[in-house]
Amino acid sequence: MKKPTHPPTLRGTTLAVLAVITLAVAVLSARVNWTILVPAFGGWAIPTVAALDTVWAILLLVEYAAGNNLARKRPVQIAGLVLTVIVAAIPAVELIASGGGGLAIVMAPLAIAVVKAVWVLVLPGLGRKVSPQTKSLLAERRQTVDDRLEVLEADASHRLELLTVEAKLTEKIAKAETKYRKAVLKAQADSTETLHTQAIATDKVVAEKPLPPAVGSIALPVLGEWEAVRTGPVALLAGVAAAKPSVGAPSVGSRSASPQVATTEGVAAATTEDTPRHVAEEGRLKGSAPKFTDEELYLSGRRVFTEMAPPKSLNGFINALKGQGVSAGYERAARLYAQLQEEFGGVDASTE
Repeated sequence: MKKPTHPPTLRGTTLAVLAVITLAVAVLSARVNWTILVPAFGGWAIPTVAALDTVWAILLLVEYAAGNNLARKRPVQIAGLVLTVIVAAIPAVELIASGGGGLAIVMAPLAIAVVKAVWVLVLPGLGRKVSPQTKSLLAERRQTVDDRLEVLEADASHRLELLTVEAKLTEKIAKAETKYRKAVLKAQADSTETLHTQAIATDKVVAEKPLPPAVGSIALPVLGEWEAVRTGPVALLAGVAAAKPSVGAPSVGSRSASPQVATTEGVAAATTEDTPRHVAEEGRLKGSAPKFTDEELYLSGRRVFTEMAPPKSLNGFINALKGQGVSAGYERAARLYAQLQEEFGGVDASTE
C-alpha cells in the first residue's frame, strides 16, 4: 500500500538546507586539512581528517535528534563545540604560520564556525516535529489569535483617528466661538460708544432748545382711521376739535365764542348743505367709502340724541347713524354711544 505523501514543511526545508551546507563545509574542511597534514604526516593524515570531519557532522545530527531534551542535548553540544574548535584550528594555525594561503584555507575555519553557530541558533527555533493534525489545530488557534490581535489593532487605530479628528474639530469650534464672541463684544462696544455720544449731544440740544407744548399736542394718525385734510364747507367742522370735551361735552351755552372755534349753531348753519348724508353720497359717487373724523361722528351722534328719539341700545344707535349715511367702527361707535349716554341720557329731546 502506497504511503500518503505530505507537502514539504518549513521545518523540513530548513533542515535539508542546513544538512547540505554542513556536508559542503565538512568536505571543504577535509580537503583543506588533507592539503595541510598530508605533506607533514603522510597517508595517515587522510583517514584522521576524514574521521574528524565525519564525527563533527555526526555530532550536529545527534544534537538535532536530541531536540529540546537538555539532558541529552547538552553533552553532545559541548563535544560538538570542542570538535569544531579542533577542526577549525588546523587551517587557522596553518594560515597564521605560513602568513598567507589560498582562499580555501582562509574560508575553511570561518565556514566551520558559522555552520556550528547556525545549528546552535536554529535548532531551538525549529521546535519539535508534530503530526499534520496537530499542525492544523495549532494553525487554527494561531489564526484565531492573529485575527483577534488584528481586530484590536484596527479598533485602536480607529480610536486614535477619531480622537485626532475630534481634537482638530474641537480646536476649530473653539476658535470660531471665540471669534463670534469677540465680534459681539466689539459690536456692543461700538453701539454703546455711539449711543453715549448721541445721548450727550441730545441732552445738550434739549437743554438749549426745549420744544413748545404745541408740538406734543399734534395727534398722530391711526391705522384705518386716517384721512386727508378736507376742504370746502366740511372744513368748518374741524373747529369743533377745540370745543369737544374729552369725557363729557358741556352745554351749548358754555362753548367758547372765539372766532377760531365754531359754536354749535354756527356749525349747524355751516353744515346745512354738507351733512354727513351729503358726504356719504359724495363718497359713493366718487367710488370710495366715506371716512368721518371724531368731530363729524360726534355731531352725527348728537343729532341722533337731540333731534331723534334717543336709542335704547348700541345696535339702535349704530343703525341710526347708518340712516344718516355715517359709518364707523364698532369700537368708535361704542365709545361715542357711552359718551352721549352720559351727556343726554336723562335729557328729553324736546328740551333741547
